[in-house]
Order: sequence, then C-alpha cells, then structure tokens
Amino acid sequence: MIVKERKPPITLLKLEALLRRLPKEHSMRSTIESDFMKIKSGYVGEKKVDYYLNFLPKKEYSIFHNIRLKSEDHFFQIDTLIITSKYILLLEIKNMLGNLMFDRDFHQFIRVLGQNEENFPNPILQVNRHQKELISFLSRHKLDIPPIYSFIIISNTSSVIKTTLRTSKVLENVFHTEHLPLKIQMLNEIKTNQIVSTNQKRKITKAILKNHTPLISNVLEKYNINKNDIIKGVFCPNCITRIMKRAHGSWYCECSHKSKVAHVQAIYDYGYLIGQSISNCECRDFLQLSSSSSASYLLKSLNLTQIGFNKSTKYLFQFDD
Repeated sequence: MIVKERKPPITLLKLEALLRRLPKEHSMRSTIESDFMKIKSGYVGEKKVDYYLNFLPKKEYSIFHNIRLKSEDHFFQIDTLIITSKYILLLEIKNMLGNLMFDRDFHQFIRVLGQNEENFPNPILQVNRHQKELISFLSRHKLDIPPIYSFIIISNTSSVIKTTLRTSKVLENVFHTEHLPLKIQMLNEIKTNQIVSTNQKRKITKAILKNHTPLISNVLEKYNINKNDIIKGVFCPNCITRIMKRAHGSWYCECSHKSKVAHVQAIYDYGYLIGQSISNCECRDFLQLSSSSSASYLLKSLNLTQIGFNKSTKYLFQFDD
C-alpha cells in the first residue's frame, strides 16, 4: 500500500509563522487569523478522514493527499486520491458545522449556523469538475482510464446534512466520515471487467506524482505586508512573546527559560515568510545575532542544502505541500 502521509499545508505553516511575527495591532491581522482558522479547520477534517483510511486492507490501495495537477489552463486540487485495481476514488472533504443544505433549484450548498445563512461553493459541482479534469489529465498522458468515483465527506459529525434533491447521487455520495469504510466496501463489490493491472496502476501513480505541483504562495505579497513589519529575533518557547538572547551556546529569556534549539523555529519562519534561501548575513539579521560563526553553526546544524562558497554561501529551504 502506498500512502503519502498528509502533512500540514504549507500555507497553514506560513500563516502560522506570519501570525507569530506580525504585530498584534497590524491592520491585516484579523483577516489573516480568519484565513488561518479556515485552512486549519480543513486540515483537521482531512486528518479525521485519514483515521478511517488507515483501516483499509494493506497492499490494495495507493492513497495520496492534496494532489494538485494542471488542467489545460489552470490547476485543480484533490483532497484525497485513492487508486485501486478496480477504480480511482476522489474524496472531497468538508469540515463544517451547522445544517448543510444541498439545494436542487439553484444548485447551491447552504450552511445554516445559528441565525446565519451562508452560501458556499457546491462540492457536488467541485467533484464533478475534478473527475472530468482527472479524466482529461489521464487522457493527455495516454493512460488507461479506469472507473472514477467521488465521495463528499462531511467530517464534522455534529453537522446535519439536508437536501431538496431526491437523487441517489446526493443520498449515496454525501455522508459523514464514519461511513467511509462501508462506502469503499460497496465500491469494491461492484462487478466490473475493467481491472487495472499492476503496470497500469504504476503508470498512473507515476504520472500523478510527477505532475503534482504544490502551491507555494508568498503570503507577504498576498496580504500586502512589508517585510519590515515582520518581528525579528528568536521567540521564547516558554513565554512566547519575549525575544531570547544567545550566550554560551544556548538561548536565554528574561523569564528564566533556557533552550538550545529555540532558533530552529525562527530560521524556518524566515523561510516561510522572507525567502526560499538564507545567507549567514540574513540569518544574523533575522535572529539578531552578532556572531558570524554562531550563525554558520546554527544553519549547518539544520542540514539544509548549501549552494555557493564562503560569503556567497546560501542555505536552501525545501518545503513540500
């Protein structure tokens, strides 16, 4: 069984770093906090689904998360993609609270939470579009196209699913997370002569992984934030808000906390926010260090890829979504 472990989305890590280093009074802070919570909620919902996927029989399923592929003129992203010897399954995961209504007349997806009623992108239309785009992708790469199915999973078990549609597609393909193993079992029991050979499955998997293109966004540009607004220094992991000072090979805080590794988060914050590489000089500036040798030691301890020599040396960050 091939299982690509689901990692926190790179955008989530970037927004977390941004909130850590953005002044409390910054005008964009509330917007960023809202976006951060939405992405975090989605990630939590996807992890709930992963729990049930772990119960699937071994050696029969190739499971991939957050696969982003290029269509003809744009990209499309699939929350979870499962490849078996009989079919391909797409999972669209929604971690939403409230009464969720699939409206027939206007093809709307409406959430009612308390006194608020909101319209969201319809996941039925989303997965239908993703199915067509995946078929087109496989066709362009001259690959055999097995049956392709899709499920819409509501990962918040407190939510109530409603519909004005009386079609089996909605009733059968939209459900809460705990029903996933049974739904997959029902797919497995569908009789078909179209079997995906081991070689075909390998080719499909290879093409998907080769063409997967993670979204690497610049969050400072997205929110129009000047990098000079970013708070520099090594934050204390104990009291959170204070900047630590380095002495005798360790980091010290006024709250009496001592750490040998507090710089790790700070260096990665630089990578998430400022640039895909960092030099000794940039490290000293961001960590508020005076010692070039200390900065060199700290950077080398992270085992980052190095390019260049002497003063031109840069250390590369490699973030995978």
